[in-house]
Amino acid sequence: MIKIGLIGCGNICNIAHIPAYKKISESRELKIIGTCDIIKEKAKNTAIITKAKNIFTDYRELLKLDLDLIDICTPTYTHSEIAIAAAKAGKDVICEKPIALTLKDAQDMIDNSVQYKKKLFIAHVRRFDPRFQHIKDDIIQDKIGKPVYIRITERQWLPFSEDSWFWKSNLSGGVIIDIGVHIADMFRWFFNTEPVEVFATGRMIREEAKKNGTFDHVVVMYKFAQRETAFMEISWVFPSEGSTLYHYLDIVGSKGKIEYSNRDSNPTIMVTNRISLPRYSLLMSTFPEAFEKELNHFLDCIEYNTSSLVTAQDAKKALEMCLAVCQSVREKKSIKLSL
Repeated sequence: MIKIGLIGCGNICNIAHIPAYKKISESRELKIIGTCDIIKEKAKNTAIITKAKNIFTDYRELLKLDLDLIDICTPTYTHSEIAIAAAKAGKDVICEKPIALTLKDAQDMIDNSVQYKKKLFIAHVRRFDPRFQHIKDDIIQDKIGKPVYIRITERQWLPFSEDSWFWKSNLSGGVIIDIGVHIADMFRWFFNTEPVEVFATGRMIREEAKKNGTFDHVVVMYKFAQRETAFMEISWVFPSEGSTLYHYLDIVGSKGKIEYSNRDSNPTIMVTNRISLPRYSLLMSTFPEAFEKELNHFLDCIEYNTSSLVTAQDAKKALEMCLAVCQSVREKKSIKLSL
């Protein structure tokens, strides 16, 4: 029996993690022991759904329980503090991406997990998504030869009000870190090498972005160690009434090419003057089973004391790539990387 405490009972917890745990519990023993959120009503509602008997608004109180694992689904700026406290309390940790907002915080999380001999998993769910796993398998099987160019575009309309923590760079990292860490990690995963330089340009388009001084549309180009090139476009400005995050991927290899768009695999609904693309889940354009595979894999790592397919160091490197993007946008010049 793996005893779990949930910290942060918002969207990603309730729409992604809890359904995944429910499915996983059909084949392995686990139990949600406690829930925690600074808004008590949220912690209470999640406790009802999960049948957890302990409800808290202070994560430090939850850490006093007899738990094996803490699942952190809180805003990015809180990740480091909570993860370090959990490791010191003798708990393994699953933490939503991005790992943190600074490299120091990320390294502190890693160092404490090592010092207290606890596992730290960062939930980069794309590596567990069947679509991207198939693409990675095709690359490994040499179907397109050596990848030399990757282009990934992700566009959505951020639905939160201007006072949301998402719009505040010092709390979320803005679109560069919130979405960009997904893509940065995919670049390293697909190329299997490290970036050496980045140039980026960004704009503040929506009023919410301007008022918070946060970039909401950014274009990025990376150079990698073996002369590969990667291009990223990330945006929170694309209106998407009734639709989902738009994802497009293009990988050019020495003898072939892979193309993928979530619109290719999503049914399109047209009614009078409206077109919509149903979501794979209520939260985002990710197959629900990706979260199940991800969390099940992390539980396997705990049970069998094995290493994860995506490490905390991978998560730190993705963050470093995105922080270099932030620097490039601010300074309007290319930035060298030495991962």
